[in-house]
Amino acid sequence: MKPWRVIGIGSPYGDDQVGWRVIDALTANATWTAYAADCAALACDRPGMALLSHLDGAQGAVLIDAVCSDAAQGTLLQLDPQTTITEPDSLSSHGFGVSQALALGRELGTLPDHFALLGIEIDPLAARPEFCDHPLSVPVAAAIDVCIHEIHRLLERWRET
Repeated sequence: MKPWRVIGIGSPYGDDQVGWRVIDALTANATWTAYAADCAALACDRPGMALLSHLDGAQGAVLIDAVCSDAAQGTLLQLDPQTTITEPDSLSSHGFGVSQALALGRELGTLPDHFALLGIEIDPLAARPEFCDHPLSVPVAAAIDVCIHEIHRLLERWRET
């Protein structure tokens, strides 16, 4: 697999789709051709422990996911990968989330040398199953272009090192 990865994490529930929508917009963007030869873009539906297999062998990776914190809806956050993330489905039976997978990856020493976790703040109520296949809310959709710019900035910086 390619040495660089951009992974959008999501589900079909409202604003929780944002990781997928970033990947859709990123790969549709004309500037993506400069990265596509050595960078894989993946959209994952709540990957759990499988996240580690998507990171395996990567020199660097950017993960994009919906998060719930005290920030304004639509805010792009660059999170410390060692921080426990409050995920929209953290009270579900899905069990193993992004935080747990990253913690295991740290313990096993398998995380890429270059790694960034980008969170887009959502309203957790807009990520519930009753919002299945609903479009993104306006503030969350507006964060997509900001996120793409940050992904490009990170990839360029990492490639220089």
